[in-house]
Amino acid sequence: MSGGRSVLLTCAGQRVDIVRAFQRAIADAGWDGSVVCVDSHPLSPSLFAADAGGVVPPIASDGYLPALLELVERHGVGAVLPLTDLDGRELCAARDRFAAAGATLMLPAAAVVESLWDKYRAHELFRERGLGSPDTWLADDLPADPGFPLLVKQRWGWGSRNIFRCADRAQLEFFLGYADAALMVQRACAGEEFSIDILCDLDGRALNVIPRTMIESKGGESIKGMTLADPELIAFGQRAAESLGLVGPATLQCFAEPEGLLITDVNTRFGGAFPLPLAAGSRYPELVLRLAGGETIEPHVGRFTPGVVMTRFYDAVTLDSAPPGTRELSQR
Repeated sequence: MSGGRSVLLTCAGQRVDIVRAFQRAIADAGWDGSVVCVDSHPLSPSLFAADAGGVVPPIASDGYLPALLELVERHGVGAVLPLTDLDGRELCAARDRFAAAGATLMLPAAAVVESLWDKYRAHELFRERGLGSPDTWLADDLPADPGFPLLVKQRWGWGSRNIFRCADRAQLEFFLGYADAALMVQRACAGEEFSIDILCDLDGRALNVIPRTMIESKGGESIKGMTLADPELIAFGQRAAESLGLVGPATLQCFAEPEGLLITDVNTRFGGAFPLPLAAGSRYPELVLRLAGGETIEPHVGRFTPGVVMTRFYDAVTLDSAPPGTRELSQR
């Protein structure tokens, strides 16, 4: 069953850029649709830019999925996309319920989502699928001489949280004891870092692959970058996406090392630098809605404008008065 041209964006937070892009795609196509956003905080900026939606219960609560399904049915949502990595597993568990309500979940199979959420299992998955990945160990399985520099990383993490660079054994032992989280250790890559923004159809075919430089990033999110027409990066991104069975949008992080391109992370969502591939002609929001509407879209890998540069800045929403409940939130 194909749904409508409305989209539900979960954990929408600050992603006003994505909200507006979907609104433009709907308007430009002349569709009757809306952008529905949800978040757990009443002051999330996306909620003020969206056409509908609002505050929903926390992801871990029993009320989270029923709240999403109610919005899907009320607004005739055709596509459901998470904007963080936090609720992918919960959304996958409700895939059939979304489908019964006419909405397509733009995520790969639950096993893939689960593996990519766990950074150590992601490393194992990359190696299993014949994709390069830096040497990685669990904290208890380190070899006697792993070589330095190394990175201590949280296995379940996002936004560059709990990542510590270690130049020697003393620093390694300190950070393994310091971080209050499940950890792994990974060889630090010395080569240039790239991001690759990908969109796959519902059968796991890569429709487009757009590499970009990482000129500058903060908190794991690119704030300056440029699109690249690099055949090796494009081919690598396509092979990685299709071998992993990705569906919908994804962002791949990799480094150019002497032994080849090595993947360090894959996020099954639009990346933080979403405006850059959009400006380069990706048309990803439009294509997502067309896929959810049952259309077949032919792959057009590598068809984008190279050399487009992005430099990001902060913006704000100001309110005459705070929404109900924000005073209580500020006092917790």
